[in-house]
Amino acid sequence: MLLLAYLKVAIKNPAARLFLIPVLIGCSLCVHGQVRIGSDRVCAPCIRAHMEFLASDAMRGRGSATHDELVAATYIASELRAYGIEPAGDSGGYLQRATLVRRKLTGPPQITFKGPNGASVTWNYGKEFLV
Repeated sequence: MLLLAYLKVAIKNPAARLFLIPVLIGCSLCVHGQVRIGSDRVCAPCIRAHMEFLASDAMRGRGSATHDELVAATYIASELRAYGIEPAGDSGGYLQRATLVRRKLTGPPQITFKGPNGASVTWNYGKEFLV
């Protein structure tokens, strides 16, 4: 019960979040002590635990090039290391840097096409279409 109360506070407090992440990773490593490496059986509860952590609100969506994405990638890298998978990323690690290109719109998105009678039809984003 005390842990649940701490988790509610930790998600809101950035300093506590830094403590929470290693604790969660440590807990996941305890689970690996119960599973044989190289086993031909899939541990459904183990997979669910990893998925629930990575999809949790604590990860705040893991947007591209965010701190939360780095935390998720580091978590996955630690799991790969625990399974004995050789790293193939930058500098002999599991992570690989990539350049992101971000585009900015110069105006509201529009789609223009020819209608059935050959007349030009324009749809505006938010009115006639959504993406």
